[in-house]
Amino acid sequence: MQAATAANLTAYVPCFNGLDCNVYHVNSTAAVYAGHFSWGEQRVGARRSRFVGGRWRDPRLQASCLTVFQEPIARLESCYYSRFVQERNVTDPHYRCLSNMSAEELRQMFSEGRTRHGHGCLNESFRILGGLTEEQDLASLSAPPGTQGPLLAAAVAMTLSHLATCVPLVLERPDSLRLARHWFPQLAGAFETLGRKNAGPVERCALSDRARAALADLAAGEQLIYDAAQRRADAMLDTLQPA
Repeated sequence: MQAATAANLTAYVPCFNGLDCNVYHVNSTAAVYAGHFSWGEQRVGARRSRFVGGRWRDPRLQASCLTVFQEPIARLESCYYSRFVQERNVTDPHYRCLSNMSAEELRQMFSEGRTRHGHGCLNESFRILGGLTEEQDLASLSAPPGTQGPLLAAAVAMTLSHLATCVPLVLERPDSLRLARHWFPQLAGAFETLGRKNAGPVERCALSDRARAALADLAAGEQLIYDAAQRRADAMLDTLQPA
């Protein structure tokens, strides 16, 4: 937000300028949008455009894309403790530690669990970059191997097609900040460091190998997208001058 203000650009950013922090849809026109917005929200302005001067689509409403990725198991762990244990006030000691649960319990918890705003933790890259927003569909992408049906293949294809138009920021890759600064020079001040908050007020237990394997199974589809984002970051960095 500060970078947009410094560049004299209008911005639509949750938690700023009186906008509630729990905003997940674009409801205003601005030069810069930053938030937990799913693919398609960037087209709201274009869908609302009018026929002026013989044109329907105002080129000013064509958005550029930057998306943040996090290693899937770390993201699931963070989401569980923040959105389920803390936000939903889970007090049962058994469920306050991921490593206490069996693989079956973990699958049920992540497939059926929802935040206060009705969101799950599974397959966030398919929600944000793929535009798949129905929670049951997102959960079905983590069904046991061989039972997902055609939806996973379609979701991967759609998400990869969108990734091909975006600049990837990878939390585990500080060098990916160079991409953001290069393609969004007017907002370069916002990309000096990568903030990562995997710790919160809820105490976490150590993640066991069994729990890690169960989370990896649930995140298999998301891992495909994360790996593709890493490759795209590498390819885009190769086009830049050495730092």
